[in-house]
Amino acid sequence: MVGKYIAIWFYANSGGGTIVQNDYVDFTKIQLEYELNYIKDPEIRDIIRYKYNDFKSWVQIMFLMKYNSESVAKMKLKRFLEKNKLCDKCDDLN
Repeated sequence: MVGKYIAIWFYANSGGGTIVQNDYVDFTKIQLEYELNYIKDPEIRDIIRYKYNDFKSWVQIMFLMKYNSESVAKMKLKRFLEKNKLCDKCDDLN
């Protein structure tokens, strides 16, 4: 389910927003928080929350999570999504 909401976030934030679209994004953020409760790994939950709810960059996540490289969080999220079959190739994580 989380992959679905991440995809919705990408779509909703890809262009100029309307009131309906912004309401949908707010609803999606609430839904995302609900779905995050089903992820057992707190580290993955934090990465998803920082990236898709708080709109942090990978560099900001690196500092928040105290990683040595920005690619660490991106790779952890990519492996989680691929392991849970939420995307085939998660190469488009920006």
